[in-house]
Amino acid sequence: MLLLSSVPLRLAALLTLVLALALALAPVQARAAAEAAIVINATTGDVVYSSNPDIQTSPASLAKLMTLYLTFEALEQGKLKLNQPLPISRRASQQPASKLYLQAGQTITVEEAIRGLVTKSANDVAMVLSEAIGGTEEEFAKQMTAKAKRLGMAHTNYRNSSGLYHSQQLTTARDIATLGRSLIRDYPKMYPYFSTPSFTYKGTTHTNHNGLLGQYAGVDGMKTGYIDASGYNLAASVLRGNMRLVGVVLGGKTAAARDRQMAGLFDSAFNRIATLDYTKQPKQAPAAPMAMTKPPGAAAPTPARPATPTVARPPAANPNEATGWAIQAGAYREYDQAAKRLAQVTEIVGKTLRTPATMVIPDASGQNHRVRIGQLSLTEAQNACRLLESRGMGCVVISPAGQAKDLAALMPAAAVADRAMATTATQPLDFGTTLTDIARMLRAKEAPAAR
Repeated sequence: MLLLSSVPLRLAALLTLVLALALALAPVQARAAAEAAIVINATTGDVVYSSNPDIQTSPASLAKLMTLYLTFEALEQGKLKLNQPLPISRRASQQPASKLYLQAGQTITVEEAIRGLVTKSANDVAMVLSEAIGGTEEEFAKQMTAKAKRLGMAHTNYRNSSGLYHSQQLTTARDIATLGRSLIRDYPKMYPYFSTPSFTYKGTTHTNHNGLLGQYAGVDGMKTGYIDASGYNLAASVLRGNMRLVGVVLGGKTAAARDRQMAGLFDSAFNRIATLDYTKQPKQAPAAPMAMTKPPGAAAPTPARPATPTVARPPAANPNEATGWAIQAGAYREYDQAAKRLAQVTEIVGKTLRTPATMVIPDASGQNHRVRIGQLSLTEAQNACRLLESRGMGCVVISPAGQAKDLAALMPAAAVADRAMATTATQPLDFGTTLTDIARMLRAKEAPAAR
């Protein structure tokens, strides 16, 4: 009886030992993926936003961005041609998915290989290119790392051309952003490949994995990536007007969450860049406080006042600093939600501001209600946003021109709107007077109609 009962005990002990060994042999792959993000100005390289930008993590298929960089370089140097057929080795055909299922002994052209990498993120294609350029993938990986160092990617090391897991293959969000900017700068004629929506190879159509293409205005590349050790990664570039941004998100929990995060970072970055461009404004006296706007039939809530100051009140206003600036702390479909957020925001920053004008204003479509505090100096606006962001609340600085334009759009009087929108080289706008006029009209608009 004792002998029989010892069998399951021995088996349990053996299974425990096997499990312990398995965990010991794969500690890195089991670790949580690093979460990091960065947005940079592609023209200047300036960082617009960053969170853990220098944490090292696996690049996953973002490694293929460097494979493509070296491919574009080889094309520029005449070592490859777009219509050149490349041999498919047995090793390439045996690469794990994602892949085009290339057959050993056949060929694929360089241009087909580029499109296969951009859309399908094909590992077998990455191997074909690495062998064509480097002779072996191992030698190509050395070239990848050397190029990374020359581009300023100080914390990146490559061990393969595809991004498949390797414990020593690491990068950072900052380094990937540097690579993205380098691709745009160094190979502008090749960069449009990254906007390829789909690619058909031997009768099978492969759709681009970049979910922001065609979904977020201005996004025209670059690349996604995923393995267990990295989480969901994305490098993307967006162009609006003359402004191009490159963003990187590493370690997303899901592809959808990663895409939403990138879209949100781009939204905030464009708003911040656009509104912080006005550093010289005319001298003026503070405008009168403005009443909160409201849709017809809605009761205007009274923003709560803080019992004690959150931070010290700033010194007296610099008479040379305009007070037409504003902050926006959210936009909501429902007016009541916007009003509630306004009360929360006022509770936090109200005592730090001299003559704040709290308001909820609709956007051009009338479908969203924006939470604003106006009549601030630039310093007040920037400090208020920093304070809100430290509490985990989104905040954007709005320029005097932007604030006046948004308020003027609410007014039926063309004269006031014209003044708010006017621009002349010799006579700058008097934002103080403009905002006072608009405030007067808003109060009149809110007053009960005579019966």
